[in-house]
Amino acid sequence: MSHYISDHQARQEILSAALRLYQRGLVAANDGNLSLRVGGNALWVTPSGVSKGALREEMLVKLDMEGQVLEGHWKPSSESKLHLRIYQENPEVRAVVHAH
Repeated sequence: MSHYISDHQARQEILSAALRLYQRGLVAANDGNLSLRVGGNALWVTPSGVSKGALREEMLVKLDMEGQVLEGHWKPSSESKLHLRIYQENPEVRAVVHAH
C-alpha cells in the first residue's frame, strides 16, 4: 500500500460519514460503526454505544491491527474485530462502514 491519509483527515472523514448515515436514517440509536485505516498497522474506529448523530472527534479510538488501543479513552466499537478482519484479509481496503 502506498498512501494513507493523516489522523486528522481520517477523524474528519469518519465524523462526516457518520453524520450522513445518521441524517439519512441508515443507522438507528447507537447502531452502526465506521473505521478508516491510517497506516499499515493503524486505524480509527467509532466508539461503542454512541449515536452517530452525537459523535465527536474526541470519542474516536485509534487501534493497531491487533485491536490494541493506541489513542483515545472511549471503548472501541464492539464490531472492531469485524473491521480488523476485513483489513487483515484485504490490505487494499482503507475504510469499513457497517450500517443497519
